[in-house]
Amino acid sequence: MPLLRVVCICGAYPCIPKGNFELRCYFVITKCGIECTHLFLLTSPGGCIMIVVNNQMEYSMNTSPNDTLNLEETFAGYSPETARAYGRHIVEFYADVLHLSVSLDALPISAFVEKVNYDVLEQWLGDRSSSSACTTLNLRKASITFVARTLFEHNLVSRGFWAVLTKVPAPDGHGVLEVHRWLSLDEVTAMFVGANQQPNRVRATRDIALLWVMLTLGLRRGEIANLQWAGYKGNTLHFIGKGSKTYTLTVPTQTQMAIGAWRDVQNLPLTGHLFRRVYRSGRIADEGLTGNGVFKIMRDTWRRSELGGKAVRPHDLRRTASQLGLNEGAKLVELQALLGHSSPGFTLFYLNKPLSGSSGASVSQRIASAIE
Repeated sequence: MPLLRVVCICGAYPCIPKGNFELRCYFVITKCGIECTHLFLLTSPGGCIMIVVNNQMEYSMNTSPNDTLNLEETFAGYSPETARAYGRHIVEFYADVLHLSVSLDALPISAFVEKVNYDVLEQWLGDRSSSSACTTLNLRKASITFVARTLFEHNLVSRGFWAVLTKVPAPDGHGVLEVHRWLSLDEVTAMFVGANQQPNRVRATRDIALLWVMLTLGLRRGEIANLQWAGYKGNTLHFIGKGSKTYTLTVPTQTQMAIGAWRDVQNLPLTGHLFRRVYRSGRIADEGLTGNGVFKIMRDTWRRSELGGKAVRPHDLRRTASQLGLNEGAKLVELQALLGHSSPGFTLFYLNKPLSGSSGASVSQRIASAIE
């Protein structure tokens, strides 16, 4: 059946909601050869049936047995940080565009399907561009296309409905300027001093190991949080990275020593998460760190370093790792492999000076030697 946008039928009649519907039947009743009645039978992918007669909605009902979707179940395979960010933007979108206050465990389907289209999403992102950074706008778009994809996977909308929304370009953010940041070697040294000044010695040992891993292996905070003891083999580290890809990196000697010190303070079996929460008493929790926990550790370490200014973020250490590798003569292809980028062009955004190039020891080992 052809896809029909109801705005083409209803004109100025506000009683008929605008959105995307499938035209199931269309009748034209004539009297003395003159068209006098136009009747449309419309259905939406969300299960709504409408009968429109001469531009007047005469009948509407929802036939879907369950017009809500439990999105929290769908977040099961995502990191807590991604789930929280997506959830926040989805609730925001429903409030801004659909004028609904929603819960993620009972997300209305029909309202989304019947209202949302390319123009609606583009308009919402445009309205938000004056107060958002580019990355935030991309995250907002991703959260809404995630809803559309989930509906498609549940056979509630067509692939085309989802595909159209993915083509909406995210506008440039003008309200917030995100400045890329790299730490100098002096600042890196101060970070280690700050970690060592942690009064809780078990936490201090963990935080120093955390710094060595982040600065020599360039991992994302979500990857750090998901590291497992089973993946650590002394001189190599196996882990699941972005996009559920499996990576193996060479662990430099200095980082091995720091992880070994963290291992030695634990009275627990070396299973599960490599980095875990540590209570004030010094007891090590069974559960691992979260990405947000990594963020807080870096913030507190920066504060104890007494460097002042805006606190460091975990991704700043990832950029710093790439720059330190470049300073030690790493080639672009080596840095690309370290950071797990699919494109060398993207790796260039992590560097703040031109490439030179020589090879030798692993890039992680050269970074560790520079820090030491």
